[in-house]
Amino acid sequence: MLSKEDLHKFGKQELVDFTYNLLLQVEKLINEVQELRDELKVYKNHKNSGNSSLPPSKDLFKLKNQSLREKSDKKSGGQPGHKGETLRMTANPDTIIKHVPGQKCPGCGEIHPEESFQLVGKRQVIDTPVIKAKVTEHQLYKSTCKCGYVSDSLSAQLKTLAKAHQLCLAHLLRDLTYFQEIYLISWPTQMKDLLLKAIRLKNAMSMEQYTEPFWERYQLIKDFGILLNQALPGNVPKILPFQKRIIKRQSQVFPFLFSPGVPYDNNGSERAIRNIKVKQKVSGGFRSEIGAEIFAILRSVFDTILKKGGNPYDNIRFALNVAASKNEYLIHK
Repeated sequence: MLSKEDLHKFGKQELVDFTYNLLLQVEKLINEVQELRDELKVYKNHKNSGNSSLPPSKDLFKLKNQSLREKSDKKSGGQPGHKGETLRMTANPDTIIKHVPGQKCPGCGEIHPEESFQLVGKRQVIDTPVIKAKVTEHQLYKSTCKCGYVSDSLSAQLKTLAKAHQLCLAHLLRDLTYFQEIYLISWPTQMKDLLLKAIRLKNAMSMEQYTEPFWERYQLIKDFGILLNQALPGNVPKILPFQKRIIKRQSQVFPFLFSPGVPYDNNGSERAIRNIKVKQKVSGGFRSEIGAEIFAILRSVFDTILKKGGNPYDNIRFALNVAASKNEYLIHK
């Protein structure tokens, strides 16, 4: 390291060159420090199920479930006196094969009629039928719906033919929450507040305001356009692709403010398929195709009734009573 005396020996040009080289090194170190800080922010504020679309199973830090069972000196497995379980025999086997001895005794030659035979035991063998390949052809058709379609911005969803597409605001809000955690700029907060304002406006709108000129909606969309096209600093690399994607899809952000039947998120669709995933996790799936079809039909009926504000139990009981009355009428007709 140079001392003050060494610096005094430098000429003017030498001091200028020395200072310039120091500034270059300082700038390089500042950039390296900033990059390390950005990496540390991402590590400290990683994406999880609370600030992104990641499922809880992808969370990095989670506590393992602790068993409440206390340790015991007993051996593992069934204990003495425990009631055992086995594969029970069916009362109606498909085939019965009788194993009877010959009617003539090989020792003395006496003839024993079949009526004298007594059943002394039985066992059942369960055989799996021969597996036969079944070929099912799935044909894909398409049609254009007149209603809107709520999307997660997945390419497959955005390619679905529909009159309009509605981006899921819940996914956008989670992305903005993540940006708030890793960057110290106001843009994510302003954009998040604007989207939440749009949701509050949706909840307060009357039916007439969807089709008539509406000042609050006009001003909100105008503010959105200004904020969306705002120039962002170059040190926010994760926000820039988000901004570019929303600029490309900005016509798909607010269709829900123009149609009362279009929601601002796809939570309803995700709730509808959640029962299928729960069924898959609990039992591993369905044992037959007809069982899966029946489950899907019942879930569809349940979800439709719930979305219309009805009681599934009362509506299904009413339908069954009507069907029973109709059958009774046809029988006595």
